[in-house]
Amino acid sequence: MKELNSKQLFVGSLWMLALIGIVMRYSILGSIVDMKHGNAGSYLLGEEFVNVLIAFAGFWFFSRLSAKTLSTWGRPLILITLVVLGVVISGFSLVHTNGIAGRWIRLPVIGSIQPAELAKVALVIFMADFLTRHRAELKNWKRGFLPAVCVLSLMFLLIVKQPDFGTSVLLFAAGMWMMVVAGMKLKHFAVVLLAVVPSAVYIVLESPYRLKRILAFLNPGSDLKGGNYQQHQAKLAIAHGGESFPFGQGLMNGLGRHGYVPEASTDFIAAIYVEEFGFIGLAFMLLLYGVMIKQIMVFSITDKSHFNRCLLTGIGGILGLQIMINLFVITGLMPNKGMPLPLISSGGTSLLATACLLGLAWRVMKECPDEEVTEELEVALVTGQKNWNGL
Repeated sequence: MKELNSKQLFVGSLWMLALIGIVMRYSILGSIVDMKHGNAGSYLLGEEFVNVLIAFAGFWFFSRLSAKTLSTWGRPLILITLVVLGVVISGFSLVHTNGIAGRWIRLPVIGSIQPAELAKVALVIFMADFLTRHRAELKNWKRGFLPAVCVLSLMFLLIVKQPDFGTSVLLFAAGMWMMVVAGMKLKHFAVVLLAVVPSAVYIVLESPYRLKRILAFLNPGSDLKGGNYQQHQAKLAIAHGGESFPFGQGLMNGLGRHGYVPEASTDFIAAIYVEEFGFIGLAFMLLLYGVMIKQIMVFSITDKSHFNRCLLTGIGGILGLQIMINLFVITGLMPNKGMPLPLISSGGTSLLATACLLGLAWRVMKECPDEEVTEELEVALVTGQKNWNGL
């Protein structure tokens, strides 16, 4: 049988994860509809169908853009993104916030969107363009390092103010990851750490609800109806799946979907998935994610274009870190933080942002000849023998 190449593995893993997401979202939302909304709640299912179509359109659109076009979009996109993020926290009267956190804006016809999610796309395009244009100056404090860090810091502050500490950390970390791989001086990176760590501690301590989450994480057996409620219910759902080891309770047979696990279709959907598909299902999902991220990072080495390599480095960093945070939270290995699981959690803006990022990755992959994805480079990715500063 013919061995699958890197592109086929990427596309296969992507569409399998998308299929898992569609099945899980529709089954969970179906339960929510039956419990809370009756027949009128079918609107939720219709809205989810529209979200899938829009995400597919986003994937298709970004997969057809050339590197030259994307590089010209970098600065305008990041400027527009920063302005919109500023509007979200400004209380501007023409834009209505949706929800206590103020992370959404409601627009005519389009509906509610979450700008912080779309900022992921703008950030990787801008950083790839910046790191390419300033490739020779990246080690220079004033002309290469400082401008990029200022943009990352401004985006961090605007998203924290919404407040959305998790997404702000995710994007800042992804931007720094791109800079490190592109050849940033380690002493500059150390300076950033010295500034970021105390700032992050202050942000947590000055916010009562963030501090409550940290204390709940440090005492997982306490406050099971308060700060630890979501994670405790997620662990119970996972344990229920373990009772039928290794295959779980079966599709639509989990109890968590019936309101026992909060945010069952969004941030904690993985707990429902493990409850219903067990250890085998979890292993399969992790394998698909691993294949997808690995292929992105392999192509980040093999492509000849500096812009493309930086782009893939950022995409792999954002998606990989997002997957890790989500799974760590539902298993209690991190403090509670709402972070959607790429391609699987519901949420129109999150699904669209993920699809756009994967569309960008596919654009690079389909242009790269198969013979350039050599075994030596794949080994180098695993062993770390290649000098990534040569980007």
